[in-house]
Amino acid sequence: MLCLQAGAPFYVNDIKRFVPENLVVLGELTIRGLQVFRENPHPAISGSLKSKESSSLFGLADKTKSFHGKRLLRKWFHFPLADPVTITSRLDAIGGLLEPHAISLHKDMSQALCGIRNVKLSTQK
Repeated sequence: MLCLQAGAPFYVNDIKRFVPENLVVLGELTIRGLQVFRENPHPAISGSLKSKESSSLFGLADKTKSFHGKRLLRKWFHFPLADPVTITSRLDAIGGLLEPHAISLHKDMSQALCGIRNVKLSTQK
């Protein structure tokens, strides 16, 4: 634990980027080359700062319904998992929701969650 006394000088000797061991760090050139987040100007959207991501990998995968879901998915695309066990576990969970017998469960979950603006914040209380 770092303890500082009031008025004592504090020096930073080195700054390192922290990335947990089970994540892959993709460089900007890699992200751009794979077109993970390619934003294309779209004539149907007015304003020079607005764009459409539908032709990027992220845009094709993004079926989120909320800002927070989109932000979490974007984070997962920026820092993909590296651990095969964790990847398999996530794929199994998603695959379970896509099974034919789970369609009604998926609809029920979507309806139950659609009124909650921030699920993560709501579950922390």
